[in-house]
Amino acid sequence: MILQNITFEQDQGIEAHDLFYRGNAVCDKRNKTLYFRKGQEELFNTFFNSLSVKTWKKECGINHVFMKIRGSGKFIVRFGLQKAYKPILWLGDHQVSLEADEACIDMPFWEDLEQGLVFVGVTAISDGEISGGGFFTNEPTRRDIKLGLVITHFNRKKYVIPAVHRICQDVLNDTRYSNIYLVVVDNSKNLTRHELESNDKVYLIPNTNVGGSGGFARGLLYLKDNGFSHCLFMDDDASCHEESIKRTYAYWSYVVDDRSMGISGILFDENFPVTVLEAGGRWSERGWFGVFQKKNAGSIDDLTVMDSLGYSANYGAWCFFSFAVKSISHYPFPFFVRGDDILFSLQNNLKIITLLGVSTWVDSFSNKESVFTQYLSARSQLIISIYAKRASARSWFRLFVSQNRGCVGSYNYALSYATYKAYQDILCKTNLFTEDMTGEKFRGELQDIPAFDHVIPFTEFPQKMLKKRFWMSPMRKISLNCVLLPRFLLGSRAFVKKWQPLTWKLTCFYRDCYCYNNDAGVMTCFRHNKIEIIKSFFRNFCMGLRIFMKFRCCNKKYETQLERLTTENFWRRYFEKNDR
Repeated sequence: MILQNITFEQDQGIEAHDLFYRGNAVCDKRNKTLYFRKGQEELFNTFFNSLSVKTWKKECGINHVFMKIRGSGKFIVRFGLQKAYKPILWLGDHQVSLEADEACIDMPFWEDLEQGLVFVGVTAISDGEISGGGFFTNEPTRRDIKLGLVITHFNRKKYVIPAVHRICQDVLNDTRYSNIYLVVVDNSKNLTRHELESNDKVYLIPNTNVGGSGGFARGLLYLKDNGFSHCLFMDDDASCHEESIKRTYAYWSYVVDDRSMGISGILFDENFPVTVLEAGGRWSERGWFGVFQKKNAGSIDDLTVMDSLGYSANYGAWCFFSFAVKSISHYPFPFFVRGDDILFSLQNNLKIITLLGVSTWVDSFSNKESVFTQYLSARSQLIISIYAKRASARSWFRLFVSQNRGCVGSYNYALSYATYKAYQDILCKTNLFTEDMTGEKFRGELQDIPAFDHVIPFTEFPQKMLKKRFWMSPMRKISLNCVLLPRFLLGSRAFVKKWQPLTWKLTCFYRDCYCYNNDAGVMTCFRHNKIEIIKSFFRNFCMGLRIFMKFRCCNKKYETQLERLTTENFWRRYFEKNDR
């Protein structure tokens, strides 16, 4: 069976050459072929084309590996071993001729390896091309896999339809992966079977819009009812390389123990395609953060560090997340969106792992920042803290003050009001999540929050960016985040990029903060407003009283709901009622 294919860049408009190979050979992305001139050398010690000893030998117990290469021409193929911050150790070389058939090269050194990344370096003896191949094993698989890909869709036809076609062409139609199927849960109920690929391995399920939580719960129920062994949650635009799906399938086939384990795809920033947003995430009572955030996966040093260190994530984002169906005892909590993936991993006690070559590209999280996401994130953080036994009146109050300060300090007052409403709803509403499963009520209420920002077009982004000065920290504390400073002492304008979080500790020294949105070609202006800043202090005081008065009752209520609302029966009853 094939473990890893030689992987080429996709023709998707994402330039990430260093994730695939290093050299000057010309890549035809459409035909997935590398063209060589005589004497050219290409190294494959990259994110997609390195073979991890930890993954395939230690975790999967594979003791015999060999390589196949397809193409034309004559090449010298060298095997190398790359370890963190160490020079390449060359393990052997072979001369191959690809004129007649693919070359098969044994790797006897594999049995003696304990760690590191194995890769090949290819030098052309003549003009030629490489069009495929990969790392194989002849050892039998440990289990038969039936993998279901689940995509939740809502009014994004221009993304989901091409994604379905691409998955069918590159994965479902590949006879080597005959046990992979695709389930599209249509929360908007506007997709037709005619619009999707006419493939009997694609299933379309119309569904009530209960957000990502309900969409993925519906897909998971379908997989369980139809005998699937493993599940893979994916974004509706499926911005992953097809090799990520295939490699996930191979890993589940061989891993020694697939119980209580989740594969989290490494998330790359679409704006910086080799920069890691997270390799799995870690939740704490102060929030969540990405593991290996800002690592450069195109750097061999960062790559080997990511492979060699142990797994520290405790949740995986549903942009790309796979697990064994039998491992699931708790279904998604009906958050609608935001936080459902975190609680899902925590409640099912999944060990989160990441694999080289298993990833997806996503929009930067800060680009998705809005009143709605702020509200949903704030309330999910509170519920997760209750489950994790990290909740207390004092911790909730500190968290509220911290969130409110960040919003107000960056002049995004609407987000401050959204945070306040999230806490108010959690503390005061009895059946918050079951009475508004579709989100119609909270969306209507959030629309009443006034907009304090305004959008302006621009032609060129200023080169002068914010800089931290030594005097800013003491001045900020003395002046209560610049509230006591008259406007004429504040700077005129600060500029930040949209995909970077607004740095409130710097922006509070300016009258206006302009935030650049790369995709829309506009700037959003947030303005210093002393009245709103003073109001935020009052909200801190009021919310503090409310938290300390109502926390104990609230905590007890949601401890009960956390179990009841994540059962399989809860979701089955809900869908049966709404499908009538």
